[in-house]
Amino acid sequence: MINIAKLIAGIVAISFFGSAQATERETPLRTVNNAPIFLYYNDGVISRDGRFRLVFQTDGNLVLYQGQSPLWSSETTPTYFSISQPGGPNTNGPFVTNMVNYACVAVFQGDGNLVVYGATGLASSGNPCQRTSFASMKPFWNSRTSAYPGSTLEVQDDGNLVIYDTSSIARWNSRTCCR
Repeated sequence: MINIAKLIAGIVAISFFGSAQATERETPLRTVNNAPIFLYYNDGVISRDGRFRLVFQTDGNLVLYQGQSPLWSSETTPTYFSISQPGGPNTNGPFVTNMVNYACVAVFQGDGNLVVYGATGLASSGNPCQRTSFASMKPFWNSRTSAYPGSTLEVQDDGNLVIYDTSSIARWNSRTCCR
C-alpha cells in the first residue's frame, strides 16, 4: 500500500489533469526514498536508443510501442457496465444506472510495483478521474512486484519492458524482447 503522506504531490497533480504538459522520461525509472513516480495522461518513458516508448494514454491504457506499433498493454481502457436495482412503487421495472471504470494514472511505486489506478463513475458524466481523489482510486492492473522496494523500471533497447530488483534480477517483464 502506498503511504498517503508521500503522495501529496501526486494528489495535487491529479486534481489538475489536462493542465500539465506531458512528460517524456528517459529509462530507467528509479524511485528515490520510496517515493512513487507518476505517469499521467500522455506521459512516457523512452528507451535509450529511442526506438521504444511506454506511454500512459488518455484512454487509460499503459502501452509499450515500437514506433507506432503497440507491443504490449495493460488492457485498462474504459469498461462500461450497468447496475440494475428494483424499481419503486411508481415504476414498471428495474432502475438501471450506467457506470464506467476509467484508468486515471500509472504509478511506479517505491515498493517496486507498477500499478494502474482508476476510478468508477456515472457513464453520462465522462471520465471520473478529475472528480476522484487518489486515495479513493482502486488498482485496475499491477505487475505484482510489490516485494521489491528500490526496483527500477526499464524500457530496454531490445523492446522489453522490465522491472529489476536491487540485485538486477528481472522480477517482471512484458515478454516483448528481441526486436
